[in-house]
Amino acid sequence: MSELKCKFLIVDDSEDDQFLLDRRLHRVFPKCAIVGSLDDGEAAIAYLSGRGVFSDRELFPFPDVMFLDVRMPGKDGLEVLRWIKEQSLQNLCVVVLTSANSASEADEAIQLGAHVHLSKQRMSDSSAAELRQIVEKACSEVERAEVGTSELIDGLMR
Repeated sequence: MSELKCKFLIVDDSEDDQFLLDRRLHRVFPKCAIVGSLDDGEAAIAYLSGRGVFSDRELFPFPDVMFLDVRMPGKDGLEVLRWIKEQSLQNLCVVVLTSANSASEADEAIQLGAHVHLSKQRMSDSSAAELRQIVEKACSEVERAEVGTSELIDGLMR
């Protein structure tokens, strides 16, 4: 991919984390748009399904990549992943973020369809080139359905 042009959706209950991720994404992907920053899983599901205030797709376009916090009050990130799986939203790339580096949480997120699991610490420590590589590889995995998610993750972690 030469210059990634896509729409990002951020779902995180921490306004500070939303702000930092928004700034980071704008620096690394200047041609991409942040189409929304939401603070819980219920809002994420409403956004993705185009319900309620999110029904106007001109104002609230469907994202290409969603950065999803796992631990949130109410519906958490894993519940959102279950919903996405039930809806068969295969054209949505999901990057799951957690403040903890839990292997069991990461495994469950990947089994539920997340393309990449990153700790928030690793996300903030990653260089611009690493972040670009992670997002581009995850997005290309969405475009190439024949590539298995575990192969993608193995490739990212090498």
